[in-house]
Amino acid sequence: MLSRTAYDFLLRLRSEGLPIVSGAVGNADSPLLPGTHSCWSMVGKSLVLKLRRRKNKPHGSVLRRPCSCKFVLACNCPVHGIGPWLKTLEPGSTPFAHISGAYALAELRRRLTLLGIPDAEKYVLQDFRKGHADDIRARGGTLREILEAGEWRSPAFLRYLDVNKMEADLFMIDHLEESEADSDNEAVAA
Repeated sequence: MLSRTAYDFLLRLRSEGLPIVSGAVGNADSPLLPGTHSCWSMVGKSLVLKLRRRKNKPHGSVLRRPCSCKFVLACNCPVHGIGPWLKTLEPGSTPFAHISGAYALAELRRRLTLLGIPDAEKYVLQDFRKGHADDIRARGGTLREILEAGEWRSPAFLRYLDVNKMEADLFMIDHLEESEADSDNEAVAA
């Protein structure tokens, strides 16, 4: 669930994911308890993660992930992927307290090796952020969606994307738009 959470919320796993505290349902708008870095809860039909601070947001952040499932039978959004598990936790519990950054990294690489992923030893915890940003791009997400999901305000997010794939996507979009404009012009001329 830690990996899933880091991916879904584009978290810096060590500084933002490991200190998460489970909250009570509906308390996302209340202040964090003293000494608590982050708290997550189900609020209505959204999974909400409240962070006391982030690297580029020293005054905190509230990240909401609503259900994004298009097909009820294929429900794998954060609400349905994490929500049922979150509901089994006691409010105030720290489900990842036993996990260190070093352990999380070792476990990531061990699981990738078991899956037969090439160069598993080269993966790092930031790859959850990179993977999600690139997945948004690959499904046709806009630059704005990527920036909002990762709470980026600058081009720093580009280091998380496969720039060659992004350039190829932009090339295709540009030529599709040219092709559509040419078709429209031909139809008007006819």
